[in-house]
Amino acid sequence: MKFLGTIIFSLGVVFLLTGIHQTMTVGFKESYWLFMLCFMMLMLYQWVKSKSPDKQENKGKSGPLKKVRVKNK
Repeated sequence: MKFLGTIIFSLGVVFLLTGIHQTMTVGFKESYWLFMLCFMMLMLYQWVKSKSPDKQENKGKSGPLKKVRVKNK
């Protein structure tokens, strides 16, 4: 997931920066599609990250702590 996630996230950042540049030069109406591609890449990144086997293996290991009762003397 690391390589694929890095590529997807990088594409999202590139589309965001390109969209900002195009907005400043030609306007938002003509660069809207770049922001939508950015949004899609970031959503795809979140989905791939949630489905990664790395997260599945660690599931349960870092869960919430159990409450332990201490007997008073």
